[in-house]
Amino acid sequence: MQQSFDKLLPRLRAIAEPSRLRLLAILARGEFSVSELTEILGQSQPRVSRHLKLLDDCGLLERFREQHWMYYRVAGDTEGGRLARLLLEELDADDPALAGDLERMRRVLEVRDSPAVAGDGEGAATGPDDLVPLIAAELGEQGQDALLYFGIAPD
Repeated sequence: MQQSFDKLLPRLRAIAEPSRLRLLAILARGEFSVSELTEILGQSQPRVSRHLKLLDDCGLLERFREQHWMYYRVAGDTEGGRLARLLLEELDADDPALAGDLERMRRVLEVRDSPAVAGDGEGAATGPDDLVPLIAAELGEQGQDALLYFGIAPD
């Protein structure tokens, strides 16, 4: 796997930034949207989008559209994808930052796979009481303190 200096240097610079390395570690485990990645990393959408663009421009990521959402993953069998996987193998799986990302990633996947979010009709939210858990899950740990619910107004 030999790469020219002009291709390798920008890729190494992109990977060397902590948030981008964390993004690669997450995206090596699956496909995620920008909003899901912001929740996992705990960073703003513009910041995550800038990191994703840089990684994508260097050939380290692939992106694809599914309905209204853009999803990202580590590039497949390309120079950039092979380099990303090679470097990710060197990461300590027990690193606290990566372990926290993995736990938040699992929660995002649980919410994504829940019937109410999947929109299959079964278990979909039918009233205000059904929306509270969905909103709380979407807000995550950081936003739940801001959630105030009084219940249904009397008729």
